[in-house]
Amino acid sequence: MSASTKQLLRGGLILAALAALACCGTWLHFTQYMAYDDEGYVLWSYRNYFAHGGLYTAVYSQYGPFPYVFYHLGVALTGGTMDSETVRWLNLCYWLVCAAGAGWFTRRQTGSDGLGVAAAALTFLSLIVMISEPGHPGGLLAAITAAGTLAGAHAIEAGRPRCFALAAALTGTALLLSKINVGIFFLIAAGSWLALHTEAGRARRALLWAVALGTVATPLALMRTLQHEQWVMIFAFVVAAGGLALLLAIEPTRRAEARLGDWGWGAGVAAALATVVVLAVWARGTPPGALWQAVVLEPLRHPLVYVHPLTWPALAPWLAAAGLGAALGHVATRRRTDTWLSLLALLRLAALAWTAWAAVDAIDFSLTAFGLKFGAPLVWLMAVPLQSGPATPGQRARLWVAWAGTWQLLQAYPVAGSQTAWGAFLWFPVALVGGWEALRHLTAASARLGPALRAVAALVLAGAVSVSFGRAWAASYLRFQESAPLGLAGAERLRLTDDYTLNLRILTHNAVTHGDTVFSYPGMFSFNVWSGRPTPTLANVTHWFSLLDERQQQAIIDRLEADPRAVVIVQSYLINFLVIRDLAPRGPLHDYLLKNFAAAFRLDTYEFWVRRGRTIAADGTARFVRDPSGVRLEVIPTATAEVARIELQPLFGGGPPLARFAVSPHAPWTALPLAADGTARADGWTATAPVRTGDHLRLSVPLPTPLPVLPRSDYLRVVLYDRHGRELETLRFAN
Repeated sequence: MSASTKQLLRGGLILAALAALACCGTWLHFTQYMAYDDEGYVLWSYRNYFAHGGLYTAVYSQYGPFPYVFYHLGVALTGGTMDSETVRWLNLCYWLVCAAGAGWFTRRQTGSDGLGVAAAALTFLSLIVMISEPGHPGGLLAAITAAGTLAGAHAIEAGRPRCFALAAALTGTALLLSKINVGIFFLIAAGSWLALHTEAGRARRALLWAVALGTVATPLALMRTLQHEQWVMIFAFVVAAGGLALLLAIEPTRRAEARLGDWGWGAGVAAALATVVVLAVWARGTPPGALWQAVVLEPLRHPLVYVHPLTWPALAPWLAAAGLGAALGHVATRRRTDTWLSLLALLRLAALAWTAWAAVDAIDFSLTAFGLKFGAPLVWLMAVPLQSGPATPGQRARLWVAWAGTWQLLQAYPVAGSQTAWGAFLWFPVALVGGWEALRHLTAASARLGPALRAVAALVLAGAVSVSFGRAWAASYLRFQESAPLGLAGAERLRLTDDYTLNLRILTHNAVTHGDTVFSYPGMFSFNVWSGRPTPTLANVTHWFSLLDERQQQAIIDRLEADPRAVVIVQSYLINFLVIRDLAPRGPLHDYLLKNFAAAFRLDTYEFWVRRGRTIAADGTARFVRDPSGVRLEVIPTATAEVARIELQPLFGGGPPLARFAVSPHAPWTALPLAADGTARADGWTATAPVRTGDHLRLSVPLPTPLPVLPRSDYLRVVLYDRHGRELETLRFAN
């Protein structure tokens, strides 16, 4: 086979792998919407900033100004809009950047296309939680972290410390001005690495001790607020022990290659980027004082607002301690025997096999959890060079990626949600490259064992990647194919489960019909994006009851009080979740809503609240009505169409209709025009032929006696058809 043919096949393999990841990622993104709606919160804040400016003074945000300036520039240059679909496409790009970066690094380190594809797939699967929060700055930050870390690795391989300093400065500043903790962790990693590799003369040893002290002190200082919690102390110990072990691996590879001028270049680039971002938001109404308060001071109190604990396996701290002990022994033994190095190589392959086993259930986030909980304990083992001589540039680059990844694990404190994935994904290229190095060492030591060992390793890794990615592919494809488009503004192509789709459609339609101002409890601002209805003020956040001060809450109260057509969409499951976790909502706005609003109708755990004393015609809903004359099915369609037949169908799973009702002279219906408040606005009539609906027309269908056996109404849907059998609309039973 010619070299050009081989090159063409390699390119085809890489393109096919990226295409497969992109397809799977698209299907997963467009079939996911989380009820807590972090995506709606950040999306609504972006749109408000674009329209009004005043970030932090008017537009509330927990995040730094960089994403706002970045997306505003993108919208201005392209003329596009930020909506539910846009943020999914952007998030998919960030996801693929992380996966492709891991594949590129692994391919560069090993020379293996197969390992590069495996690294891309495992990194992709470890970040699968990204589908839960499209638009959240975390996706952008993961891509920036990946790009900056791998640019630094390339600079180390090329022996260009100034390029490393520039990449670190740009990356760290962008991260710092997006989410301060992520930026601090990256700058600590990059700054300590650069310090260890700067000409320092007699201060060389002092710098090493300073970095070691910081490796221990930083997790303890970060987690001091919750240090009484066992999971927090385990977290601090695991990261500190893993970091110290890795530092012991880095120390023998140190090179005095950086100059003070490199620090100056980095500082200058960081200052330039920070100046541009600060001036951009200042020009749109954000003074420096408000910026400092929002970016630096406010995050300091977040551990007291909301905490999501991390459950640590009992093995993790023991592994961290064992890794630190092994690292100390490795450094203390100047002459490393082949037996010792072979033992490390075998342990490394066992760790890689463990990673492959975890990958089988990656669709259930097992790979994400593995990278966080075992990344730090095992990182020294996977990164330490398996040789007695000087480390190669590639090995030093791998140590840097491992060092940066270890610091990023701290993102999972105090909320171990999506942060677990954003902080742990760098573990996987390090693990694969480390496994490849271990395999080379063992096969070099035993020519007879080599081919069999390589075959087994390839089979295990290929099998794990194929099974895990195959499960994700199949699940995403089925989810996409079996669901209908949502059809809401800016979310037309989202495909959710039938109950979710109907709930979101009905709630959004009623928000448009019955509301001039739409608020939500907790904050679910996708409904504002989809309905086009404004929030009371520009201070919007999911947990407004704990994050907005009394002045901000009072401003919302005043605006709601001034609008008799204000409506509130409530997610009772989320509220109950907070109550169970001793985070019950409270405050003046919470009290005002309970006193002045009540549910007009309910769909599963969603409630549609209107002002007390107000009634509405709940469009898109159905109900059974029992009176002395019998049982009737009453429906209020949203669409203007000619209805000839109504069917009761199972909400899930399809199948034949459970009941069918066609209008005819032998089975007449009653039609009653309603006002917006649900009262009759004209006389009703008896319909014996297809009825043209629209504008709050209620159809009443008498049910036969005896009634057919039906499941509970919340497991039913009502489907309307025209005279030609075309499906017009689907409704849900409301409580």
